[in-house]
Order: sequence, then structure tokens, then C-alpha cells
Amino acid sequence: MKKLLILLVFITACRKEQLTEPEILNIEEFTKVENSSILLSLKPTAAFDYAELRMSSGQGPMGNEMYVVRASVGNKMELGGACLDLIEKLPIQETGFAEDCTPICFFNYVLTAKCGQVNVYNSIPKLKEFIGDVDSEGDAAVLALAYGYEFDFNKKEVAGIKKVKDGFEVLCKKRVKDCSPIQYNQFWLHISTEGYFIIKKEIIYSTLDACI
Repeated sequence: MKKLLILLVFITACRKEQLTEPEILNIEEFTKVENSSILLSLKPTAAFDYAELRMSSGQGPMGNEMYVVRASVGNKMELGGACLDLIEKLPIQETGFAEDCTPICFFNYVLTAKCGQVNVYNSIPKLKEFIGDVDSEGDAAVLALAYGYEFDFNKKEVAGIKKVKDGFEVLCKKRVKDCSPIQYNQFWLHISTEGYFIIKKEIIYSTLDACI
């Protein structure tokens, strides 16, 4: 029994020696994410001449789709009449990624156009297939948005990105409480080249004594 106790003490001591200090976040190492560059640096599996990241509420009262363009890249007016017509006649989307219903329901999707062909990526599997390997800042930023994380483009601590050897690290925020209080947390994410997420750190970012 005495020998077993000595052995356990020895193993515990060895484990303690192997512990490392927690990594310290250095915001200065990150590049600020800009809304205009989210799609600009995409390296997808399918080329495009124009792309939009849309936030949609689906069909509106007039029968048209209610959406706003969150970001775009390329010149839409240079696509040509046939391609523009395809975009205008695109079926109304009813689902997407990063869905939310506080206070109104909306979802997101990516639309791309090239040579008279328009494609819609309205789910995480489709988006991942389009992005392929996460090998650009745009790939990592769009994927973070797809999983419900958000950027505050005025502050690098919640809109930062850094290339690392096996992917990217992203600084962003996410709403974690909807009522009493409304709370956003700051996240330090690691997104691997394969698109896997690891939360390196999560802290309270802001609170508001209200409800959505």
C-alpha cells in the first residue's frame, strides 16, 4: 500500500511538471477583418465573377424575397443581361446557415455567378464544399459567420484574424443570452484547414439588461 501511494505521488508530480502556462492573447498579432474583404480573399473550389453574402428573411408580403447584401465581391453590372436575369429570377430561398429568430427570423447564404451560371450555397455542408480547404482569411471568416459568430468591424478584438501553420485563428463575438441580460461573449477561435473549430478562449464581451 505504501509503495502504491509513493507511485501515485510520483505520477502526479510528473504531470504537474508537464503543465504549460495558458496562451496569452496578443491582439496586435491579428489583422483586422474588414467587411469589404470577407469575400474578396475567398479561395473556393469553384471560380466566380461575382459573389454575395446575403441575409434573408425569406418571402416577403409582396411575394419577393426580403434580403440585404452583407458583403459582395465583383461588379454585378458587368455580368451581362442573361446572368443578371438569372440572379433576378433566382427562386426565393427559405433556409440557410446561421439562422436566428430574435427578434425576427433570418438566415444567411452565399450566391455566386459565372458565365451565365448562378449557384446558391445555403447550408453549412454546401458552403464547406464550395470553400474546400480553409486556406484564406476569407474562407475562415465566412465559415465563422456560417456557425453563428459575428464581427464588429470597428474593433479588432472581435474582428481579427491570424494565419497559423494549420489554419487560422479568429477573434469574433457571439450572442449567448437573449434575456436578462442580452449577453455577447468574445471568442478566440482556431479554425483548422479542414474546417474544424476549437474555442481557445471565451470571455464576456458585453451585456445589456434587456430582452430580445
